[in-house]
Amino acid sequence: MAKRAPVPVSPFGSQDYELLCENLVTLREAHIRSRDARPMRVGDVCTLSQDGEVYELVVTDFTDRGGEGWSVRCRVIDMHHR
Repeated sequence: MAKRAPVPVSPFGSQDYELLCENLVTLREAHIRSRDARPMRVGDVCTLSQDGEVYELVVTDFTDRGGEGWSVRCRVIDMHHR
């Protein structure tokens, strides 16, 4: 009996967030979206670590994308060196 290949495990479990943060340093913002995860709300705070820096972000805008899930825009409110 042949073994099945293991199913890759997302670091977010079944929640599967997509994080877009190419403008983190220049525009001081990031975008998060998901199809299945519990939606974030305006005012929620989250932390992101990237390139030796730790960023504290606050959700400023929420968009309901219907069958495609939701997305939020976050603004950097604080930054620390690791």
